[in-house]
Amino acid sequence: MEKTNRWTDKQVKMLRKFYGEMPVNSLANMLGKTPTAITSKVHYLRARGWTFSRKTDMKTRKVTPPHGMTTAHKDKTKYNRKDAPNS
Repeated sequence: MEKTNRWTDKQVKMLRKFYGEMPVNSLANMLGKTPTAITSKVHYLRARGWTFSRKTDMKTRKVTPPHGMTTAHKDKTKYNRKDAPNS
């Protein structure tokens, strides 16, 4: 496949399907892009709300509780400086 600068719709669909499932170098060869172009495009798409199914993302993803289950933060700092407010 000839290397070009513009991404086609077909290339973006293939990127979304195979990114994270195969090495970036293999994906780059398959799409006719450089590995840097692959990672740059993924970064660009993620910044716009796209998600990619990656095994490593599943391992490192933080699980946060729903909004109603969180508790308010209470400041327990003890001031030791002269200019600190008296409590």
